Amino acid sequence: MELCVEYLEYVKARFSKLTYMEKKLLCKRSIEYFTPDIEVEKITSKMVLDYLNSRLKKSNNSFNVNRKNLLAFWKYANTFHGIENNPVKMISKMSHTRSVQYTPPREDISKVLEVATDEEKVFLLCFLHTAGRRSEIFRLKWKEDINFKKREIRLGTRKTKDSSIEYTWLPMNSDLYSELKWWNENRPLKESPYVFCVSNSSHESFGKPFTQRRRFLKGLCQRAGVKEFGFHALRRYVASTLADTHKVSAKTIQRILRHKSVTTTVRGHEVWT
Repeated sequence: MELCVEYLEYVKARFSKLTYMEKKLLCKRSIEYFTPDIEVEKITSKMVLDYLNSRLKKSNNSFNVNRKNLLAFWKYANTFHGIENNPVKMISKMSHTRSVQYTPPREDISKVLEVATDEEKVFLLCFLHTAGRRSEIFRLKWKEDINFKKREIRLGTRKTKDSSIEYTWLPMNSDLYSELKWWNENRPLKESPYVFCVSNSSHESFGKPFTQRRRFLKGLCQRAGVKEFGFHALRRYVASTLADTHKVSAKTIQRILRHKSVTTTVRGHEVWT
């Protein structure tokens, strides 16, 4: 229990909220399974394997995700407390076949854009013209990330080893430039530094950037009468269009998606539909 509380404080100060919540859930389940007062050094590989097998009821992937998080937990224990015993080290990953990920066709993207309001359209075009991740679009700021003079947009990702933000400047095409120019002049909350933020004055996050916006695309898809898809599907759509329609090389798509390895890009293309 003591080590879990300490570890979570460490994670909270250095990683994203999503990562913190994932680690918090792991600690909660681990404490419940191993009991809160057990000494960390007394947890054996067999005990960890039994715990991980209990997660198999969900899927092999759940087993692997829990294993990965437990490895990180024991790495922390070793680094800051000198606990040499790592019971997770000897446990191998389970085989896992990635499920096919849905990529919306061009017609559905067009239908969604047709039913979108002007504000919603600007938001969607930021995804479609940058192939940005949800978090990258959500954290955009006018002064720091939008340069109308140079026609550039800056995206920042935490897809780094230490979860620090790594920024990349990208050119804005004419459509995105025009849409963002219009939005800059017509946005309702000019005092907010964020390009996209909560505009409902009664909401607790009023003026702050979105963190999830789960119902946004679901509602748009329903209005357009198309199969539902999420934000990451827009990123897959851009990559798929570049690869299949415009025959762009994997290396170029890797640079556009800002993957660290071209293997990630190729592997992703194998599960797009």
